Amino acid sequence: MDGFRWIWMACLLFFAVVGQAQQLELTDKRYRLVDCGQFVSDLDTSDLECARVSLKENRVRDTGGQVELLLVRPEKAPVTDSPPVLVLSGGPGAPIAEFAIRRNLPNRMSRLLGREVIYFDQRGVGLSLPDTRCPELVNAESAVAQVVSWWRCSRRYRAADIDIYSYNTIENATDIAQLPAVLGVDKIDLIAGSYGTRLASEVLQQFPQSVRCAVLGGMQIAGPNPGDNALDRQAMYNRAAVEFQKRCASNPTCRKLIPEPDLRSVIIKLQRLIARDGQVVIAGIPVDSLDALRERLFVMSYLGQLRNMFFTAMVFAAREDAAGFYRHVGEGDAQAGEIFVKQLLKLARDNVFNSVNGMSVVTRCYDGDDCAAVRLGKSDYSVDEFQVAAGSDHPVLIVSGDLDPATPIQAARAALPLFPQAQYVVYSCLGHDVSRLSNLANGDCLVRQVRGFLNNPSQPILACEEETCASLPLTPTRRQLQALVEEYVVDFQGAP
Repeated sequence: MDGFRWIWMACLLFFAVVGQAQQLELTDKRYRLVDCGQFVSDLDTSDLECARVSLKENRVRDTGGQVELLLVRPEKAPVTDSPPVLVLSGGPGAPIAEFAIRRNLPNRMSRLLGREVIYFDQRGVGLSLPDTRCPELVNAESAVAQVVSWWRCSRRYRAADIDIYSYNTIENATDIAQLPAVLGVDKIDLIAGSYGTRLASEVLQQFPQSVRCAVLGGMQIAGPNPGDNALDRQAMYNRAAVEFQKRCASNPTCRKLIPEPDLRSVIIKLQRLIARDGQVVIAGIPVDSLDALRERLFVMSYLGQLRNMFFTAMVFAAREDAAGFYRHVGEGDAQAGEIFVKQLLKLARDNVFNSVNGMSVVTRCYDGDDCAAVRLGKSDYSVDEFQVAAGSDHPVLIVSGDLDPATPIQAARAALPLFPQAQYVVYSCLGHDVSRLSNLANGDCLVRQVRGFLNNPSQPILACEEETCASLPLTPTRRQLQALVEEYVVDFQGAP
């Protein structure tokens, strides 16, 4: 009898140990909760969950280094069988986590999409650790200044035992592929914008088992940019002008403000003013040549509202009526309009150009851009590994803005053969704003399309591009631009 009792007790102990082991397996030690409030002390973050996920810094050669990604998710996610959605921001190296906390994006987008939406900062970016920011590079314009600035940053990285050459697309993709296991799910869905689409493509190809489907906005592919940049940019300007003039001519508000929306004549008048005065000021921006005018339009074309505001400003500048433009923007108050426009443009400029970090510089070098500032030295990675365009037979939704200066429509069209199961949507009136698929400043059409695709990736998505373009303000005022500030500009992404 005693023998049976011991056998029975041993069995109970065995199953207790196994059960405890299985329970421990569900708690991934790489996932560590942190207080969201420490990042935004002025806000209530009780409905958000923040966590640091610890992963290897270098998977080719184990240096012992770690990265800690900062994840932000709803404290209570929607109850659904659908996989969670991971949002991949652009850049490379653009932070998103703090903005997601401040705007409560995980909860807002989870409600809109009917599933859990998770935001995170990629390795070396924003609130993730280590910090690889390189502020010296922000104002380094010459090649010599860039090299000197990068050398100073590299020295700081080495002193902190940061293997900066591990901050690249391949390691970044492996981080994402490991997140489903960390989160305790089989697969995830991806929503990616700008450089995030380049990263998502790598994840889909290298780790197909970790992803169910993906939404790619503002498509960027590996390898050389298809087409001629200068010609593509000029063609984009021409399409933007035609699109603006066509819509303005049929819009009573725009037609009242600009009776004859002929931008070709406007540009001729601006050139005459530049010849006479040396420069012309458009929405507070000095412009001293036609090339400078195109460069300013390039920056404005990231967002449909900013581009339309700039077109309106061009018309008023040609009339030599700056006060009239500011009075229009300020809805009758010229001083308020001028202050707002200057604040808006400074905010956009700061967010486009002031997020340089080690990851962004090294990743751009590996992915094919100018390496003058980096001078890649001894590394575990060959540049050739990053030059092959990645694709997948996963279901994907690719969204392009026909007036996108950063990830031009030619890139999306070149990528389509790599994704045989892709659905493709083009917005004729939008630019790089399609890369932020959570942007509601252009209306909710994009969100409805994304939700429909995620619910059933095999079904054709709802067409609503014309609805979006018809609602886009052609001569936006302060109230309309304020929505843009709240929904997009503070997370405005620069060129990839």
